[in-house]
Amino acid sequence: MSKISNLTKNETSILIVEDETILAIGMEYSLQEFGYEVSGIETTAQEAVSHASTQSPDLILMDINLKGKTSGIEAAKQIWQYNKIPIIFLTSYSDDKTIKDAMKSEPYGYLIKPCRDKELKVAIETAMHKHKYFFKNKESIGFTNDIKKVISIQNNISFDKGKGV
Repeated sequence: MSKISNLTKNETSILIVEDETILAIGMEYSLQEFGYEVSGIETTAQEAVSHASTQSPDLILMDINLKGKTSGIEAAKQIWQYNKIPIIFLTSYSDDKTIKDAMKSEPYGYLIKPCRDKELKVAIETAMHKHKYFFKNKESIGFTNDIKKVISIQNNISFDKGKGV
């Protein structure tokens, strides 16, 4: 098996939001093997939002169908709006409606279960690189300090950090 270079620091903490215990434990093991810290495993949207607010993980792996009434998509929207933590959906849902709904939460990735460890690691490293680059370089890509905190990207497209494009 080929090794994938670690583009991110080993201190990267990841929250797993998964209601299937066996899958969550398997993911935790894989993430630890990659050198990531697992900040926790949550099984509901409410627990995920609370964990994100109090623990501030660097990235979240989010299932869509969770225990309770609230979906992973709704949790992701709230987490992104208030905490700006990158989210990768890891789910078995691949229908057009679910994907369209998920895109409203501005995820950094969308993986279909079952997912190979290599695919997961590449998605995490890509998301972390993109997130660090974007927020590190926000001034150079036209960040304005107005009340809305809007980032102008190009061709009259703007990204409102609270609402999206």
